[in-house]
Amino acid sequence: MQRNILWIFVVAACGVCQCDDSTDDSSKDDSSLSTEGGGCGGPPYDPPGRMYQKGWFFDQNRGECRHFHFSNNYWEEGKNKFQTLQKCRKTCRSDVPPYCFLTPKEDKRTRGFPMFSYNSKKECALI
Repeated sequence: MQRNILWIFVVAACGVCQCDDSTDDSSKDDSSLSTEGGGCGGPPYDPPGRMYQKGWFFDQNRGECRHFHFSNNYWEEGKNKFQTLQKCRKTCRSDVPPYCFLTPKEDKRTRGFPMFSYNSKKECALI
């Protein structure tokens, strides 16, 4: 028994079990992502430029739209670059109902701690 536990620690220490936040291009086949408009995969589209433009891109590893500062203001369709959070969500997370992104109302029971999650049944669930 102790030998088995020792082997588990040795294997884990050698890095066989690796959990990191690196980009994995093999996740392009994720069925939960809508690619109708394209532009939901890969790194943020940011060609060289001299501007400082706020925008959004879809992070496939996290499954969410994230804020980004782009170096130009060219907005092309089909690229992982969006002017608004709503446009990013509509393009890349169209399978998620819009009410899942709303801020929940506070009441006495959940004041300060309202938390919702999107579950495997494609429903918003109060945690």
